[in-house]
Amino acid sequence: DVALAPTLRAALARSVGGPFVIREEDLREKVRRRKVATLIGIVLDSSFSMEESAKATKKVVIELLKDAYQRRDRVALVSCSGRRAEVVLPFTSAVVTAKRHLEKIEYGGTTPLASGLATGLSLLKRELEKEPSATPIMVLITDGSANVPLEVSGDAGLEAEEVACDLRRARVHLLVVDVGVEGSDLAKKISNAAGGRYVKTDRPSQEEIYAAIKGEQMDASGQNPADCRM
Repeated sequence: DVALAPTLRAALARSVGGPFVIREEDLREKVRRRKVATLIGIVLDSSFSMEESAKATKKVVIELLKDAYQRRDRVALVSCSGRRAEVVLPFTSAVVTAKRHLEKIEYGGTTPLASGLATGLSLLKRELEKEPSATPIMVLITDGSANVPLEVSGDAGLEAEEVACDLRRARVHLLVVDVGVEGSDLAKKISNAAGGRYVKTDRPSQEEIYAAIKGEQMDASGQNPADCRM
């Protein structure tokens, strides 16, 4: 499958000062790179303090899906509020489907962060079974509060770090977007435990969240998470 323009350039470069002839050594072949899909699982802290960020995140999901067509990317969203996290949007590439599901997000109550991370990981694993070559990314958007443990007597923060280690072992790329006013030590610990990336935003804007996710999407292929050590 000859690449015409590079072949002509090679022949021209060799033929300077002489007759223009295309020889076998001038031939260049087309190399087609397969587009690798990205799975972006967003885990959203949807407690009372996060309502503004949640509204921005819904807009970000739609923008990501508009970008997704060429690369076959898919996006999902897990909401963290109450006692257990909930899958609001299963993995999809359809904007219309996303808009319908995103209206179901409810705000308020407590923050089951470990449950959200575990639910997001389970969702990514199931999707990877369908497409093992896809790049898995989890995006945690939070102000860093975790006050509902998985176990009745458990430590909510420590459990979130433990699930973050599971993400690392599963070779899932984690991006933590901290939208808290002062910044959160727990958000940083979760990122560190997963070998992920931590981003502190000055304000929970659609533009900043979108830019952080796109940056992670571009970098993910070069990352190589190691074994977890806490």
